Amino acid sequence: MIVIAVIIISVGSVYYFMKPVPSAVQPVSDGNIPAVTGDENPPIGASPAKSGETAVSIKGFAFNPRVVTIEKGTSVRWTNDEVVGHDVVGDDASLGLRSPIMPQGDSYIFTFSEAGTFTYYCGVHPSMKGTVIVK
Repeated sequence: MIVIAVIIISVGSVYYFMKPVPSAVQPVSDGNIPAVTGDENPPIGASPAKSGETAVSIKGFAFNPRVVTIEKGTSVRWTNDEVVGHDVVGDDASLGLRSPIMPQGDSYIFTFSEAGTFTYYCGVHPSMKGTVIVK
């Protein structure tokens, strides 16, 4: 999608207008290969979970999935899929689980090197909670 933005600056004020413009490009498929629409790609700045990682999406003011079970030495990648900023803060500060506030599309990766059950929350929205169970 293309977005046209107009910024007007006058003394003491800034006016900002945005209008989405539909893209003229249409998905194409030859029948053997699925059409690519762009929806399959993660947001800019984010990377899909790689081997040895477990993905947690931040969307709808919730961690999804809310509970993940992983093996010791596995990383968890949290990706903010919302317009508002979120972070990840471990309930146990000694663990060191604390991300910066992530804008939309950003990710934070933490590797769990100890077995146990670790709870966390969003410091910006404390009602958002999640758990990582490390075996």
